[in-house]
Amino acid sequence: MINKLYDLIFKFVFLTGFLKQKIYKNYKFIYDDKTKQIVLNALKNDKLLIVSNHMTLIDSILIQLFILEIIGGTLAVLKNKFRPLIWSVPAKENISLLKSTVGFKTKLFYFCLRNVYINRNNTDESAKTLKQVANMTVKGSIFNIFPEVGRTRKDEFDENDMTPGVAKVLLDCEKDSGKLPGLLTIYIRAKDQVGHSNLPMSFNIKVFAEYNENFPISQEQSSLRKRKNLTVFMGKSIKKLQEKFHQ
Repeated sequence: MINKLYDLIFKFVFLTGFLKQKIYKNYKFIYDDKTKQIVLNALKNDKLLIVSNHMTLIDSILIQLFILEIIGGTLAVLKNKFRPLIWSVPAKENISLLKSTVGFKTKLFYFCLRNVYINRNNTDESAKTLKQVANMTVKGSIFNIFPEVGRTRKDEFDENDMTPGVAKVLLDCEKDSGKLPGLLTIYIRAKDQVGHSNLPMSFNIKVFAEYNENFPISQEQSSLRKRKNLTVFMGKSIKKLQEKFHQ
């Protein structure tokens, strides 16, 4: 269960303007008008899930800041009743890593994000967390999930590293609401990024996006086949955006 006091404190911290002005003012997001419009249109969907590649410890923070930039900041967040403040699903086992590898301000920012922690070392707990993510998505929360589970361990995203967790969330949403949520795929990477790192290797962050509502599954397919098809579909989408990064 999400602690309502925790979420109230998060909203207060956001409204103070501390999140960007005091910590991440040096980061510059590089994107075109098409990417901006894709994301803005996706955010209009009442049920939305975001998936992206994962190369640094603060990718979820960067995606949040990028969204805040293109929607117009605080007033737009208030107008949309805080919905653009997205949720993340960080691994519990990475908390100690985060504490030891980044500065105080980054740690403070990270723990002020809307987080639902997942224990990747416990299968039953992980399943319950993913179910909670699906329930919250159906009710209108926007989650950002990394389908590789951990950071990319190569210089490039590899669809073979995908796991079926996100596909399970999509299908649970369909089971609960009768409809799959929209899927916003984001590729985010520092301009000079080589391989994974704790923090981006430059302040210039390139962003690409794709949005989908139609997926290669049918009612005749088994749950296992649906998961497989959705996972492959997401992998291809991220890979396509990665190719744009290198163009």
